Formats: sequence, C-alpha cells, structure tokens
Amino acid sequence: MTNHVANRAVILEQLRRELVGEDPAGAPLDADKPIVFSTWEEYRRPYHEKEGGGEILADQTPTQRYGVGVLFPFSALREEEATVMEDASGLVNTEEVAQQEADMTIGVQTANPKNIAAASDDASADLDLRPANAYQPSSMAISFLMDTEGVAVVRIEATGGRYIPKTALIQEHGKKSSERELWVRKPVTFTVEVSTEELLGVGSRQVMVSPAGKPGTRVISNNTEGLNLSIEVFSRPHLGSSQRLLTVCLVNRTAAEHRVSRNASSLFQSHFKVTVARADGSGAVLPYPVPEHVGDDEQTGLDMMYHSIPVFATGHGCAADWPEAASADAALWVSAECLPVVSLPPITPTILDEDGKEITVSMADLCGLQPDDHGWSTLEDLIARYERWIDLRSQEAEAVGFPQKYKRAASLNLEECKKAARRMRRGLAYLEEDSLAIKAFRLANEAIMRQQVGSRYARRPVFHDRIENRIRVGGHFEAPDALPVHLGQGEWRPFQIAFLLSSVESAGNLASSDHELVDLIWFPTGGGKTEAYLGLAAYSMFLRRLRDPYDAGVTVLMRYTLRLLTTQQFERASSLICAMERIRSSDTKALGEDAFSIGIWLG
Repeated sequence: MTNHVANRAVILEQLRRELVGEDPAGAPLDADKPIVFSTWEEYRRPYHEKEGGGEILADQTPTQRYGVGVLFPFSALREEEATVMEDASGLVNTEEVAQQEADMTIGVQTANPKNIAAASDDASADLDLRPANAYQPSSMAISFLMDTEGVAVVRIEATGGRYIPKTALIQEHGKKSSERELWVRKPVTFTVEVSTEELLGVGSRQVMVSPAGKPGTRVISNNTEGLNLSIEVFSRPHLGSSQRLLTVCLVNRTAAEHRVSRNASSLFQSHFKVTVARADGSGAVLPYPVPEHVGDDEQTGLDMMYHSIPVFATGHGCAADWPEAASADAALWVSAECLPVVSLPPITPTILDEDGKEITVSMADLCGLQPDDHGWSTLEDLIARYERWIDLRSQEAEAVGFPQKYKRAASLNLEECKKAARRMRRGLAYLEEDSLAIKAFRLANEAIMRQQVGSRYARRPVFHDRIENRIRVGGHFEAPDALPVHLGQGEWRPFQIAFLLSSVESAGNLASSDHELVDLIWFPTGGGKTEAYLGLAAYSMFLRRLRDPYDAGVTVLMRYTLRLLTTQQFERASSLICAMERIRSSDTKALGEDAFSIGIWLG
C-alpha cells in the first residue's frame, strides 16, 4: 500500500534541499589539503567534506545555488535601502510593526500607533524591519507575547551555514592548469540566553547580543568568526504588568562589497528558535493578541471560525512556527522558518446520516432512468437536513460560552446559510414549475452521468494521417451505456447538488433577484468542483436549446491559468460535450440540428 505520508516527507525534504540547502552529495573530499583535479569532469562532480560531511559547491556560488533562507550582509542592500538604514541603530520600525501591535492591545493603545515608541526610554531603540523584506534581506524576525511570571531567561538558538571559498587546481594532462573556486559549508550556531530582568521595566527595552556576548547574557557560538551576527530582542509592555510583546531578530550586520566576500559573509539556511519556559518546565508564550476588526464583518467572520485555534507568533521576513501539540493557553517555543511546512487535516465532501451512511443523490434517479424513483424525495430530504443543521448551529451560537465579540459574525454567517437554503428551495420549486427547466435539469444529470461512465473506457489511439494531413482516431468506438453505474460514479455529493439547486433558478430566470450574483464554488482538490460547475454548464446549454432549438451561440466561457490544469479540464469539458451531443442527436427536434461544440482559444 502506498504510504502517502512517507512520500510527502520525501518530497518536502527534496524541496528543502533544493531551495534552502544544504544538499551534500557525492564522494568525500579532504578540504583541509590542497585540492587538485585531473580533469574538468572530475572537478564538476558532487563532493562533500570528508570531515563533518559538509556540502561542497563547485561551478556555482552559494548565492547562485540557494535563494531561500539567506541573510545577506548589510552592504548587499540596495542603495536606497542602505540609505534608510544609515540613521537606524536597530531593526524594527514602530511605524510599520508597532501599528498592528498597538491595535492588538485591545483598547489600551489603539488611539495612537506611536504610543509604543513614545513609551520607550530610548528613542534610538526603534527598530527597522525593512532589511527583513528587502530583495536581499539581512534580517529575519518573529513577534510573540510572553508571560514573564516565573520565567528566568529567554533562550534563543540560531543556526545556519556559511560557505568558505577554497581554491582548487584543474591540472589536465598536457594543458595549462586552471584555478577555480570551491565553496565548503561550515555549520554556524549562535545561542543566547537573555535574562527576563533585562526585558522588564517601564516602556520599551532593547537587548542586542553579538557572539562576543553582553553582560547579563550567556552566549555560545560556533563558526561565527568574521561574521557580524547579532540577536536583537525588542520588548514592549502589554496589558498586565507581567506580559511583554517581544520581537526577536536575527541580523547579519557584516560588511561585504564584492562577490566573493558577499558569498562568504552571508548566512545560509538561517533559522532560530525562541524557548520561553517557566521553572516547572511549562511554556510561557501566550496566544498572540488578535486585533478587533471593527466594521470588517468578513475578517471578523474568519476570526470567529478559527478562534479556537490560537496563533502564537507572527513572522517578519519569514514565517513563524510553534509546537503542533501546544495547548490553547501557552506554547513552550516559537521559531522563525524560511520554508514553512504545515499538515492540514483532510477536508472530505462526505456527509453521513444518523446511521453513519453516506448521503448522496443519484443522477440516474434525477435524469429519469429509474422508473420507480424520480429522485425528488432525496432533494427534499437534503434541503431539510441542511435547514436542521442551520437551526442547530443557531442554537449553539446562542449558547452561553460563545464569545460575545463573535456573535454578530455568527449571526451573519448563519443568515448567509439561510439564504443558501432559501435559494435551494426556490430552485427546487422553479424546476417543478417550469417544464423546460426540469427537462434541462434531467438532461444535465444524464450528460454528467454518461461522462463519468464513459471515462472508464480505454482511450482510443490518436495518430496523424500524413497522407491527408489530419488527426485520426483509431480503434473501435464503443458507445458507453448510462447504466449500470459503477461504484463512485453517477452520484452527486451534497455540496455539488446543493450548488446546482441554488443556481438553477438564477441561471434560468433572467428576472431572478439572484441573476446578477456571482457564485463561487470552492473545495480542495479532488472534492468534485468540476462536476458541479460542468453540471450547471450542461443545464444552461440544454435550457437555451430547449427554449430555442436554433440558439447555438456561446453559452459558457472557461478560463484556466495553469497549463496542466487547462489540459485536464479541457478533456473533461470535451467529454461532457460528447455526452451532450449524443443526447442531442437522439432528439434534434427539441435540441436543434446544430451540434454542441467546444473551442479553445490560445492567447
């Protein structure tokens, strides 16, 4: 059995090696001795360091090889960015960062985004985050909220790699020798422990620590010689006296002007982790303050949906991460990630009834191929179940314990659900009242089912007829039967048929109050979006033909931006058109003599 989790881990590791590094490979090479190659081919082979196994790059510089997780020296900034930095003694600009964090104090400092800066004992302690977002960033940072009660130190562990140039000699027989550069990776570690006392006090506090150390801090560093690295902690008060908003930054302040020194002075595979532990070992990183989005119902609605999933940090020039098993109250650590990875829980379109049976709607019933069932009872039951679900959610929203600030958002969301239910009811009534609409609906169901059944047949070979200079299809054509339907085919998932029911009236009735609405259907890959919108497309095309058999104009426009997706979707749309054409050819009086067709525009 295929282990998708293991395969995913392999893909992620290869992606990290490709984008971030390091990627040691090949034969071992003693980089401490003179390096001589007898051929150019030998020079270009992959190698790793004999002692330590570090990566060795040949034929390209480290900055050519990697572009993610690199902290460039300060002088690598563009000229205008360097000019801005000349007057800055630190890293974070309160105009940009403190704005959001002032708002997040939930009413204490929302009036003036400069309050945090004004509270600082030293105005020069303002930090500038522009180097973190530059084309060639020299810093990365994360902000989080900590409870200082019972915390003695904040531990920051930074890691990365630097590449040391090494001259290699290519000495081919009978030819003039040539010198070339190799780049040997050395691991860099930089660990700092900052006492909590240094971060406390009235107003803001800033602690800047280099590998050389600072009074009140413990520093352990390795392979940092020649690199002007610093860890900078910017602390601001928040609400209670024991809470502080911290921004921790890793900065490469090394000066380097030309290509070789810039490669040698950059920090690669940059990463750092901040651990905030109490004496009993529990975490003291609190959920990051969420701003009040007053007047923004959409953002408040999103906050409501995810309010039970806390965010513990935010990144500047990088992503923030924390333990997957962190409680809702506190986390033990947060980290700065240049290539963030997260495992999302699967979202399934499956809905089960009270007996644990999957709820589906048969296309065969809806298109009239089952003489004993026209499928209407299933549609009624589906809408009724959705309405009961809305009532249950409404009761939960009114229950004690639901956050008061989200009750308006919950009410608005439920009102949208009720609108969807009413549209589904109206769509069902419209089909019952309009004889052409119900016929188009049945034909659309039959077309989608024939498309699904036909997709299991082996593809016929396609070849170019050189004599007639045209594309021909070989093999024997076998007309697909609509029945019997195989497992997993010929059934609508609840969200698919719900989308159809809510759209049939507005798509068929030009006077509908919902005719100007633009409906967005979203579901993760593999959920069945394509069948849903192709079903609506088939319904619209059939309805136009049934109302006017001579109406053979353009009904549906499809646009895709990804080439592979375009090819796949074009194939599926083409197979639907083939199924619709088979239906049309059997009833040309009602559906017209003009064939259903599909075209592609390459622009």
